[in-house]
Amino acid sequence: MRSSANNILIAIAISDTLTTAFPAIPDTYYYTFGHYKEYIPPALCRSTYYFSYPIPAICHTVSIWLSVALAFLRYVSVRFPLISMRLFTTKKTGILILIICIFSALNHCLSFVAYGFTKVTMQSLMNKSRIVEACEVSLLSVLGINFANSRGILIWTGIILEAFLPCLFLLTLDSVMLFRLRHQESIRHQLQNRHPIFHISRRQSDGTSKRSSERRRSTKLTIAIVTLIWLVEIPRAIFQVIEISLNINLLPIQTGGQLVAIFELVTDLSYSQIFLIYCFMSSRFRLALREVFRFRNRQCTTRNAN
Repeated sequence: MRSSANNILIAIAISDTLTTAFPAIPDTYYYTFGHYKEYIPPALCRSTYYFSYPIPAICHTVSIWLSVALAFLRYVSVRFPLISMRLFTTKKTGILILIICIFSALNHCLSFVAYGFTKVTMQSLMNKSRIVEACEVSLLSVLGINFANSRGILIWTGIILEAFLPCLFLLTLDSVMLFRLRHQESIRHQLQNRHPIFHISRRQSDGTSKRSSERRRSTKLTIAIVTLIWLVEIPRAIFQVIEISLNINLLPIQTGGQLVAIFELVTDLSYSQIFLIYCFMSSRFRLALREVFRFRNRQCTTRNAN
C-alpha cells in the first residue's frame, strides 16, 4: 500500500480534510451558538479570517497540485514504466509533496497581511438601541505593495496558479491517459480475437492477468479522480474570470453569495466522492481497509475478554 501513488493520495486526503476542517471551526462557533446574528467581535476578526480564507486556500492549492502530480505519476508509469521506477521513489515523492506544500503556502502568504482589521462601534443588528464593537476591514500597504491597487493582480495570479494551470494540466493528462488506455485495450482485444493461443495463454497466466488488470484499474482510478476534480474546479474558475475580466457582477450580491456557497459545497462533497471512488476501484485499498477494521475489532474483543 505504501507506494508513491498511495503516498500522494494520502497527502491529498489530508489536505482535503484540512480544507474542510479549518473553516468548520468558526462556522461551528457562529452558526451552532447563534453568534452569526451579530457582528464579529474585534478579538475574533483576524482568526475568523485566517481560518475561513487563507489557510483553507493553502490546503486547497496543495490538493489541486498534488492531483496534478498524481496524474503525471500515473501517466509516466503507464508510458515509461522503467523511468517512473527511478523517478518516483518514495523519498522523491515525499520531497515533491513538501515542495508543493511550501509553494502553496508562499502563494498565499500575502493574504495573511493584505487586510487590516480596525475596531469600530456599530449599532447592534439584534438590538438597535445597543452599541457593539465590530471590525472594519481595509486593504493595507506592506513592503511597498499597495494591496488596494494590486488586488486585481493578486486575484488573477490566484486564478492562474490555482485554477487555470492545474486544470489545464489535469485535462491534458486525463485526455492522454484515456487515449492510451483505450488504445491498449483495443490492441489487447485485437490480439485475443486474432490469436486464440495468446488468449488461452493469457488465461493460464493468472499472475500476469491480475497485474495487468490492476494496472488498468489504477489508471481508471486516476482518470476518475482527476476528472472529478477538474469538473468541480473549471466552472468556478470560469465564473470568476468572467466577473473579474468584465468588472461586473453577473448576479445580484445575494444570489452570487449563494452560488459561491454552492460551489464550496460541491467542492467539499467531491472530497468524499474521491474516497468512494478509491474504495470502489482499488481492491488493495478495500483489503487494507478491511484489515484496519478487523484489527480494531480484535482489539475491542481482547479488551472485553480481559
